[in-house]
Formats: sequence, C-alpha cells, structure tokens
Amino acid sequence: MAGNKLKEYKLNEFVEAAAAFIRKKEKLILEILVVLVAAVLIFIFLNSHLQKRKMISSQLLSQGQTLFTERKFTDAMKLFREIRANYPGSKAGEKALIYIADTYYHLGKLNEAWAGYNEYLSTYIEGEFSGRA
Repeated sequence: MAGNKLKEYKLNEFVEAAAAFIRKKEKLILEILVVLVAAVLIFIFLNSHLQKRKMISSQLLSQGQTLFTERKFTDAMKLFREIRANYPGSKAGEKALIYIADTYYHLGKLNEAWAGYNEYLSTYIEGEFSGRA
C-alpha cells in the first residue's frame, strides 16, 4: 500500500512539474508548433508541385516520342526543346536531350546531332543513354 501511495505521489509531482513547465514555456511551445506545422505544409506543397512537374514533363516527353515515331521530327523537336528548357534536371529532360540529338540525326543535321550527343555525354556521364550517344 505504501508503495502505491509513493508511486501516486511521484506521478502527481511529475504531472504538476510538467504542467508548470508547459505554462512557463507556453509561448515557446506554441511557436515551435507553428513552425512545425508550417514546415509540414511547405513540404506537402513542394512535393505536390514536384509531382505535378514530373507528370507534365513525362506527358510532354510521351507526346514528343509519339511524334518522333511518326517521323514528325520538327514537331517532336519543339517538344523536346521545351522539356529541356523547362525541366532540365528531370529524367524527361535527360531523355529529351538524347531525342534532340536523334532528331537532328534523322533530319540529316549531323553536326548538330554530334553536338547533341556530346552534350548528353558531358552532362550525363553515366546516363541511361550513354551507350547510345
């Protein structure tokens, strides 16, 4: 019985100390919570924005690949250049660069194709298409 009373006393003492600490540091705790909530919201926004950019760049790349396959090289080139300009660090941007070089090759612009393959190799040393360039 005495042991239970001692535990109950220590628990009450702890709860009172915790409540006093919270009252004393209420403003700081609230500021920390606000910062944490803001950080989570910023993370969610940025992640959503990045996912949207990835989806758009993939869709543009798919459209460009279709045009390339249909041998509509001029139209395909416009999309590949748009991807390179707007999504340079993305996987679609990497693929667009190799497609730009391939498109130049199919248009008979061999100097531009060679320059495009060299740009790919210097930008993506161990890229997915290094063996193709």
